[in-house]
Amino acid sequence: FNQKGDGIRFTMPACAVTAAANWDREQATGQALWLSTERGHIMVTADLLKADPINGITYEDGTFIVDEIKAAKTLRVLGLAPTEDELPDVVLKNLTVDTLIVDGVRDVTLDACRIGELVGYDHLDTNYSLQITNARDVVLANTSSRYSDISGVRNVTAKTDGTLCDRLNIDCTGDIALSTAANTLGVACYLRAGGSIRLTGAPWKTLMVHSAQNVTVDANALPRHASFAST
Repeated sequence: FNQKGDGIRFTMPACAVTAAANWDREQATGQALWLSTERGHIMVTADLLKADPINGITYEDGTFIVDEIKAAKTLRVLGLAPTEDELPDVVLKNLTVDTLIVDGVRDVTLDACRIGELVGYDHLDTNYSLQITNARDVVLANTSSRYSDISGVRNVTAKTDGTLCDRLNIDCTGDIALSTAANTLGVACYLRAGGSIRLTGAPWKTLMVHSAQNVTVDANALPRHASFAST
């Protein structure tokens, strides 16, 4: 490990390596939210926001609310806390960004967000526009994204009046509930759940479901390529 300014550069040796990081509880300051774009980064806490308010970012009862960030090429949102049980909830509202990455928070709500583009891209593109990992419950409300991956979470609920996603991957331990008032959820959905899956609407091209206890699809028809597997 070599210290480089505020960061650390690691060179992989020719052997297996185990790395760990610990946060000294005596230096811990409670819940914090770290936000990063191509222009820089900030870390906010409840005390900092109270002493010096930031337009568009508030804190209420363990929840950071981030409202109306636009035109950020990539926005990264990371939750920090002394223990996993103390991680903050995050509500992201009215965001317009090319790429959104959320990691290490408790519950995540995206409300009226537009992430990436739904047109002009191949649905097999592997560049994620939305990536949520290491969270508890995820709620997408009238939020659209291009190519999304949600994994390492418990439950996922999405409801929209339009198209949800071009391509959507979900791997969760609990339940998945997706619904749209439009004719289709999007192009392709790849879903894995430890609990139940309920879809109101369906993707028009591909639906692959793995390991769910039960699956309900309320739609006019299944997509051209549909697969349901128990493992």
